[in-house]
Order: sequence, then structure tokens, then C-alpha cells
Amino acid sequence: SDDIVIDKIREAAGRTNTEEGTDCTPNAVLEQAKQNTQAYLNSIQPADNATPKPKKERREFSAIEKLHIIQEMERDKLKMEQVCAKYFTTKSSVFRWKIQ
Repeated sequence: SDDIVIDKIREAAGRTNTEEGTDCTPNAVLEQAKQNTQAYLNSIQPADNATPKPKKERREFSAIEKLHIIQEMERDKLKMEQVCAKYFTTKSSVFRWKIQ
């Protein structure tokens, strides 16, 4: 049973007992598997010194501010994209304000 598992590990590692210069003892194969796993984990995890992305600041507008923004948009014939860029908001928010 253990021999079968070790043979499967060797197959996965691409090694056989017949290769020269290769240590195929169970401990060596398991150690290599550990190293491969750690190398993979290191490649997908950010470094400890990596700076996390700052959270996006969420801007809240009062009912009066929303009304003024919509009035400005209609008065100055501004496009939705222009309003969103000016006030750092989303199209869906401005659209929802218009319905309210």
C-alpha cells in the first residue's frame, strides 16, 4: 500500500528508481513534494511586504446635493459620463437619483 503511494508520487515527480543521480527514497520524494508545494504557494501569494490596495472611498450625497447635480446635468446638457467624472460617482447612482 505504501509502496503504491510512493510509486505514484515518483510518477508525479517524473522520477523512477532507474534514474542516475536521483534520490528516490520515500523521504527524499516527500521532501521534494514539500518543496514543490512551497514554491507554488510562494508564487501565488503576495509578498509579506506587499502594500494592500486602499479601499475605495465611498462618497455619500445628501438629497439636496443629488437634486443639484441632476439639475446641473439637465441645465448644462451634460452627458452622464461628464457628471460621473466630475462628482466621482457611477452611472447607476446618477440614474437612480433621476428616478427618485
